[in-house]
Amino acid sequence: MLFSPMSRFLILVPIALTSILTGCQVPPVPVEREGLDRERYTRVNLRPDSTLLRSTNYLSLQGLVPVGSPVKLGFYSKKEIRLTLGELKCTLVPVQGQEFPTAPEAMDAFLDKYFVDTRDAAVKLEVLGPPRFLEGVKRGTPEVGMTKEQVYACLGPPVFVDGDRPVVPLSRAEILASDHWTYARSWLLVVPERVEMYFGLGVLQKQVD
Repeated sequence: MLFSPMSRFLILVPIALTSILTGCQVPPVPVEREGLDRERYTRVNLRPDSTLLRSTNYLSLQGLVPVGSPVKLGFYSKKEIRLTLGELKCTLVPVQGQEFPTAPEAMDAFLDKYFVDTRDAAVKLEVLGPPRFLEGVKRGTPEVGMTKEQVYACLGPPVFVDGDRPVVPLSRAEILASDHWTYARSWLLVVPERVEMYFGLGVLQKQVD
């Protein structure tokens, strides 16, 4: 059966529009790594959006999975990480169109920002700073005077440090070396609703919403 040029055009346009709308998404490619699925525990509070986690917590989300919760990773790729968080099956995705690292040492540094391998290391919140802030850390509520380590456990990794430096590629030590952390209260299209944290002498000096 022969088609006129106009007929072929009318057939191809819907196909092209469908491809654009679906985004022609390519399934994520898993990274194989020995020991990736071993049991871990959270070193920070996490705020799932139903079953979705982001590389930085959106502070507007109310649900809180506390420090010391058991975690098992089932799938790791540069686009998403699938894990079981307590009883909840979740998918962790990067913000701002970034990608998770896939080189072995970089993967270890990335996962170290969220998880530890032993429960004792995860739950010793009392060694992170003044005990008067312990309940605030557990509730996910930052307070002026908290140490960087307490704020980190309280809120998880920020989305930026030093203004607009993306955090996904950075190690936990590199984040803690910065005195200016930016969190996203929520995300409006491509612009985060920012919450700025300013530190001095290793403690939180000011929070600007």
